[in-house]
Amino acid sequence: MLAATDALHASIDDVERRFDAVMDQVVAEAGAIALQAAELLAGHVIAAQPARAIDEALTRALDQVSRDTALAIRANPAMREDIERLVEERRARERRSMSIVVVDDDALPLGDAHIGWAEGGLNVDAGARRAAVLAELAGVLAPQTGDRSGQEAGE
Repeated sequence: MLAATDALHASIDDVERRFDAVMDQVVAEAGAIALQAAELLAGHVIAAQPARAIDEALTRALDQVSRDTALAIRANPAMREDIERLVEERRARERRSMSIVVVDDDALPLGDAHIGWAEGGLNVDAGARRAAVLAELAGVLAPQTGDRSGQEAGE
């Protein structure tokens, strides 16, 4: 009876270890799927509204500065038309004079920008946003998934 009880406990311990391993794998795969879904959705948003992140950052910048502060938006030249359209739409909505200029910067990737003013500025940085998401998911992403994601970002 004692031997059977010991064997039963050993079997239960083995089942628990296997269950824990399966759960760790499920959580890691769920994290990888969440990351892929986020990248897919972000890709669609960027394709549909390439300057959206810059427009949202401009809203934050305008909330931080006084009404007469001049702003410069540095962005990739391919974004100029979209950004200028958003600035004009904002001017029409707010019915106030805003000194906002768009400056071409070939060094910035598409979708990234720097919004600057005399006392400060802010950056729109897709790489930094991706790094923040990866940092949040680091606890659930499998080590090989995290490594693969880093490789995909460089491709």
